[in-house]
Amino acid sequence: LLAPQTSDGLLHQLGVTLATGNVAVIDAGCGLARPALPAGVAARVAWSGDWRAEGPFAAALVEGDAARILKLSRTIADLPGPLVPVHAASSDALRDDPEAYCLDWLLEEVSTSINTTAAGGNAALMGIG
Repeated sequence: LLAPQTSDGLLHQLGVTLATGNVAVIDAGCGLARPALPAGVAARVAWSGDWRAEGPFAAALVEGDAARILKLSRTIADLPGPLVPVHAASSDALRDDPEAYCLDWLLEEVSTSINTTAAGGNAALMGIG
C-alpha cells in the first residue's frame, strides 16, 4: 500500500516497491496526478479509491508528518486480516535520503527444505522413480 503526500514521495515509493518486486496499490485520494508509466510498470500498479477494501497488504509505505503517519497507522491497524507493517518517512527524508525506506524490510524470504529422512538420509534415493 502506498500513501504518498507529494509527487516526489510517490515516485520514491513506486521505485522502492518495484525494486523489491512488489505490486503497488496507491491511495487515489492522495490528490496527486497519476504519472505516465510504461506498460510493464503500469501492470504492477493499481490506483484505489477505497484501498481499505483492497487488502490484505504485505506492507504500507506512508509519507507525511507525524500526525498523518499516526492517523494512517491507526487506520491500517484496524484493517481486517494480518497486521500490516507501516514504513513511514517525512517528505524531507524522502527528498534527501535515498534509503528513507529500508528495502530489506520489503522483501519476503522464501526457503525450500527437502526432507531426506524418508529415504534413510540418502538424497539419491529421492530421485529414483
